[in-house]
Amino acid sequence: MKKISFYFLSTFIFLLFVELILSLFFYFSKDYSGPIVKLFSKNHKLEEEIILTNLRVNKKTNKMYPGNYLIDGVEFSINSKGFRGKEFSEKNKSNCRVISLGGSITFGLKKSYSSELEKLLKNKNQDCEALNFGIAAKGLNFIEELFFDEVINYSPNIVTLMANRNSTMYDSYGRGSVSPGIISTKKKYYLYKANKFMFSNIMTYRFIDLSLKKVIYLTSHNNTKIVNPRDSSLLHSINFFENKYFNQIANIAEACTKNDIQLVLIKEPYYLDINFQNQISKLSSKEILKRLINYQNDSYENKNNLFWIY
Repeated sequence: MKKISFYFLSTFIFLLFVELILSLFFYFSKDYSGPIVKLFSKNHKLEEEIILTNLRVNKKTNKMYPGNYLIDGVEFSINSKGFRGKEFSEKNKSNCRVISLGGSITFGLKKSYSSELEKLLKNKNQDCEALNFGIAAKGLNFIEELFFDEVINYSPNIVTLMANRNSTMYDSYGRGSVSPGIISTKKKYYLYKANKFMFSNIMTYRFIDLSLKKVIYLTSHNNTKIVNPRDSSLLHSINFFENKYFNQIANIAEACTKNDIQLVLIKEPYYLDINFQNQISKLSSKEILKRLINYQNDSYENKNNLFWIY
């Protein structure tokens, strides 16, 4: 009995030590805080009256520090939950709540389109609140976690999502090699939720998960990768464009359906060559993907613009 107890205790201590090391690794190298780091790190709250000159991100929450900010002459507030705008209750009291997810355009330095939406609704005598959950430089990987961990708990009636360009910029590399399956049953939904919980809270699991995806990506054929136009050492995964992005959106949409939430997808307008973009808009997704894979051999002069056009 003593031997068994010693075995379990030593195994537990070893796993706890590994978890601690990996928690520090993600905190210092990836700016991600797991439960152990959150437990021991102080959450430095900034007083509301302090005016800051740049946005500060809290490593503990991976969101912005609460406070008032002044950037390029524009003053705005970050509420206690780390989002732009006024304080709001967790309960949807008016039964009319819109939550907007996205990156810097959704955040809106000079103007927030969610606040403009709220004004329009109030002008039409709609007692409706529009909440801005946009955070700069965040793609769908972050938004997906935010949606399942937090957004659903605020009982929105409508969720708007703009994540097409940022996801390409930040999510289409190594981790884009392995895509989540489509959630089609309750069992798959609970497995999906369990995986998300462990990925967010158990750093050993997170490290193994990311390492396996990285190995799969590195061992995949070069013809399944797309060279970044600005840095040839960066390779985008075709699987991201073929499967992963769609699957992530589909799973968010499925969760919205289950929770009686309407999902509105917003495509970021990105016009670089309107005539050319109008021409290729008639092509199928498969044809455009083929062009994207071979974009460096195209006669189009500006390869950076061509990459983004495709």
